[in-house]
Amino acid sequence: MRQWFRGFLVGTFVVLLTACGGKDSGTTPDTTAPVITLNGEASIMLNVGNTYTEAGASATDDRDSTVAVTTSGSVDVNTVGSYTIA
Repeated sequence: MRQWFRGFLVGTFVVLLTACGGKDSGTTPDTTAPVITLNGEASIMLNVGNTYTEAGASATDDRDSTVAVTTSGSVDVNTVGSYTIA
C-alpha cells in the first residue's frame, strides 16, 4: 500500500493480534478467547525516517483476569513499505 503525505512516501504499519483461551481450570476447557485492547492505533502512517514506538496492547480473560500480550516483528523506518507487528 502506498500513500502520499506532504510530498513524502510513507509506510503503513498494521498491528495484528490474536489470542486463544487461557489456562484450563481442571474442570472444563477454557474456550473463550481473551479480549485484546490496543494501546494505540491499529494502522499507523509515518514519514520515512521518523521514529516508530510500538504502543503495545493489553488483554483480559474471563478466567485468568489480565494476561500478557507479546508482539513480534520490526519496522525499518528508513525503508518505505508495509510492516506487520503480530
